[in-house]
Parts: sequence; structure tokens; C-alpha cells
Amino acid sequence: MSYQDFDSEVGMRSAAGFVGLKNFGCTCYMNALIQQLFMISDFRQGVLQSDVSDPDLDNSVLYQLKLIFANLQESEKQYYAPTGFTKAFKFFGEPVNVR
Repeated sequence: MSYQDFDSEVGMRSAAGFVGLKNFGCTCYMNALIQQLFMISDFRQGVLQSDVSDPDLDNSVLYQLKLIFANLQESEKQYYAPTGFTKAFKFFGEPVNVR
């Protein structure tokens, strides 16, 4: 790890080895579900190995979930902010209202 990789706003991965998800105000239930799905090894591997061919990756729920899982697995930071997922996941055509 180099000095450039350290973000002073985000601490380091926990001693237990897990990375968290940032709560934007009203995303705790969504984050809890994502973390539970991540802990199902076969499901996690399926998502991480998925081939996302959507031309609009910013609005692809699968791609955004894949990014979350990759960060939960590989990041050295304390948490990952799933901003892209909250924008891609929509209710009645509207992104999740995180407030």
C-alpha cells in the first residue's frame, strides 16, 4: 500500500478483516441486505464473475453490485460508499432517496 492509496477521510479495514458500507441516512437496511448477500460465498462469486454487458454501467444494478462486492472483498479501507448503487437502483423510475 502506498501513501497515495490512503484516504484520511476513510480509516483502514477493521482488524476482523471486514469492510463496511457507508450509510447515507436511510440506506442501513439496503446495506445490511447487501452485506448478507456478500457473505453467501456462491452468490458473491456469481456476482463477481458475472459478465456485465450493459452499455450504461452507471445505471446497471448488477455492475454496481459487482463494484460493491469487489470493494467489500479487496479494499483496505474501513468502508465503501455505494453511491453508484443508490443511483442505479430505482423505485418507479426514480433513484433511491437516501435521505
